[in-house]
Amino acid sequence: MTKNIDVYVKWEENACNHVVVVDEMVAPTCTTTGLTEGKHCSKCGKVLQEQIKLPALGHIGGIFTCTEQATCIRCHEKYGKPLGHDYSTEWTIDVSATCTQNGSKSHHCTRCADKKDVTEIVATGHVGGVATCVDKAVCEVCHEQYGEPLGHDYQDRVCTRCGEHYSSRGLKYVLNDDGNSYTVQGVATRTDTDLIILAIYKGKPVTSIGDDAFRDCTSLTSITIPDSVTSIGRTVVSGCTSLTSITVAKGNTKYHSDGNCLIETESKTLIVGCKTSVIPTDGSVTIIGQEAFCDCTSLTSITIPDSVTNIGYGAFLGCSGLTSITVAQGNTKYHSAGNCLIETESKTLIAGCKTSVIPTDGSVTIIGYFAFYGCRNLTNITIPDSVTSIGWHAFYDCSGLTSITYKGTTKQWRAISKLPAWNKGLPSSCKIVCTDGTISM
Repeated sequence: MTKNIDVYVKWEENACNHVVVVDEMVAPTCTTTGLTEGKHCSKCGKVLQEQIKLPALGHIGGIFTCTEQATCIRCHEKYGKPLGHDYSTEWTIDVSATCTQNGSKSHHCTRCADKKDVTEIVATGHVGGVATCVDKAVCEVCHEQYGEPLGHDYQDRVCTRCGEHYSSRGLKYVLNDDGNSYTVQGVATRTDTDLIILAIYKGKPVTSIGDDAFRDCTSLTSITIPDSVTSIGRTVVSGCTSLTSITVAKGNTKYHSDGNCLIETESKTLIVGCKTSVIPTDGSVTIIGQEAFCDCTSLTSITIPDSVTNIGYGAFLGCSGLTSITVAQGNTKYHSAGNCLIETESKTLIAGCKTSVIPTDGSVTIIGYFAFYGCRNLTNITIPDSVTSIGWHAFYDCSGLTSITYKGTTKQWRAISKLPAWNKGLPSSCKIVCTDGTISM
């Protein structure tokens, strides 16, 4: 019976007029299988050409990284597993340590920039170099200064390390334009008492003292100038009301000191004085320089020897404590009378003080520039009718002056030649009392 059925089926297939249907090819992808083209009869369903299964293509190409899958160049999808990091066992220096800054090191991946085990490297610290008394050491590695200067080790006022002579602390030394010498420009504070200036600073001579270097150092009692100094500016100790000692080191070829006076040797000029100054009478002083005793408010008396033939403007400017002015007999250029310093031939009163009485004998016709400048303790003054001229700033800042008595008429007073600012700083209440009336200031 089974045999008859097989025969029947075969007959029926052979008897079918097949209608062919094409089974299209299915292309495989990276992840799915495909099929070849096939055919079958739409009437009897007979497979006329079998479709063969095509395997999946699989992903290709792309680059795997330590943390990322590869990207297929065909389907552009990610596939596979990341490689994972491969850390070296050797240390890599990420940031080098310097003398002052810490650095760091780590283990780097051999495939990418990732790192692990980041470890601090301690700063190396400065090395080498030699500190001096005044300068820090210079590091041999980074060439920066470090540490602190050694400081001077003075024995008998000479440093055992550098040979420098003792100097007052806080003096300001400035390198001159020539690059070969220094100038003292001042002090760090105005409370220094004893100033000793170096002859050598940082291996170079100190040759100058600048203008106003120690002005208004009211605590200053003494100053010592080395033999290297060849130039001294104006009013270097102006306002140093406590100064009692001025010393120039032996061997100085430009200056010397005597009687607490600073004297330019060759020109015989007294350029700086103080409240204890005694002007030498041996002929070593012929000139008292401009502003030599400027603002020396503690000076109470001065005696000018017969050798002096020239006194500069403002030599005793601002000496408000002065009560006695004496010129030695025999001086052919100047004389004193009534505590007034008078240039004899020109009849010019060149310096007065709070006790001055201007002579009425005709020996004074001019009250000179700065004559009573800053004489704040002067309360009244009598001007004789012989005076025909009053100089610039003659009574400047005489703040205690209440009246000026003039031994002439108001018309004569107005006829006197008065230079600008002769009365600047006088109280507005000060009056000019003339023989025939009073004139307001």
